[in-house]
Amino acid sequence: MASSTAQIHLTSSREAPSSAPEPVLSLPRPPPS
Repeated sequence: MASSTAQIHLTSSREAPSSAPEPVLSLPRPPPS
């Protein structure tokens, strides 16, 4: 099941990279207050 989910995630990222959460995670996050 894990590999299945990973495949779908990679496919969706390739189809719509702008919608992928990867770039969001790469952005600098504000420090925890």
